[in-house]
Amino acid sequence: MKVSDIITLVAALVGVAAIWFSYQAWEAYAGQPFASEQDRARGVAEYRGPSTQTRSPLIPTRISRTNQLQVETETRTQIESEIAGLVSQVDELDASNQVLAEEILAATTRRQTLEDTQRDKRAELNRNQERVRELSEALVATGEPQELRGRVQDNVTRLRQADEDLVTQRNLLEETIRRRDNQEESLESLRQTARMQASGQMDPSFSSTIREVYGRWGFVTIGAGANQGVNARTALEVVRGGEVVAALRVSTVEPTSAVAAIEPGSLQEGVTLRPGDQVRVSPESVPSPEQAAN
Repeated sequence: MKVSDIITLVAALVGVAAIWFSYQAWEAYAGQPFASEQDRARGVAEYRGPSTQTRSPLIPTRISRTNQLQVETETRTQIESEIAGLVSQVDELDASNQVLAEEILAATTRRQTLEDTQRDKRAELNRNQERVRELSEALVATGEPQELRGRVQDNVTRLRQADEDLVTQRNLLEETIRRRDNQEESLESLRQTARMQASGQMDPSFSSTIREVYGRWGFVTIGAGANQGVNARTALEVVRGGEVVAALRVSTVEPTSAVAAIEPGSLQEGVTLRPGDQVRVSPESVPSPEQAAN
C-alpha cells in the first residue's frame, strides 16, 4: 500500500468519526430527530423542539457535548494538518532522491570519461616507449659517428624529446588516476548517503539534544538536521542518566533541526521529556557491517 493510500484512508476515517460525533451531539441536544410519529406517541423516542430544548434538563449534557464536539473538530483539524505535513515530507524525499540519482548519474558519466582518457594515455605512452626503443636500436646501428654525425645528432634530439614526452605522459596518467580515484570516492559517498536516506539509517556516532518538547501533540524537536546527517524515519533514543527513557521516530528534517514523534508506549512512567535531554541513534537504525561495506 502506498503512503498516499494510507493518508487517504486515515482522512476518510477521520471524516466518518466527525459525522458520527456530530450526530451524537445533536441527538443529546434535541432527541431523535428521525424517529417516527408512532414511536414518539408510544414514548419510545423523544424529539425536543425549540420550545422544549430551553427547558431540557440535559442542558449541561448539551454543553459538554458541544465542548466535546469542538475538541474533536480541533483534533480532526490537527490530524488533517499532520497528514498534509506527511504528504509534503514524502514529496520532499522523492525530490531529494531524484537529485541524488541525477548526481550519481553525472558522477558515473565523469568516471567513464576519465577511464577513456586513461586508456588513451596508456596507449600513447606505449607508442612513445616503442619509439624510444626504435631510436635506441637505430642509434646503435649508425656505425662510425664521423660518417653519420648528422643522423646521430637528429636521433639524439628525437630521443630526448621522446623522454620528455614520456615524462609528461606519465605525469598526465598519474593525474588522471588521482582524478578517477577522487571521483570514485565522491560517487561512493553519494551512494552511501542515498542508501541511508532510503532505509532511514544514520551514522551510529550521531548525538544531539532535545530543543523543544510538545508533549500534548506527542513530538519533540532536536537540535540537528540534514546538515548533521539526520534522515527521515530514523529511530532515535532519549537517554537520561545513562538509561533510555523514551523512543523517537524522525518525521520531518530541516537543514539544522528535525521533528521526531514520541513512540507510543516508549516513555517511562513518571518521566517527562525536557529540553537538553540527550538523543542518540537507536540500534535498529544503525547499518550492519554488511550494509556499511556495500
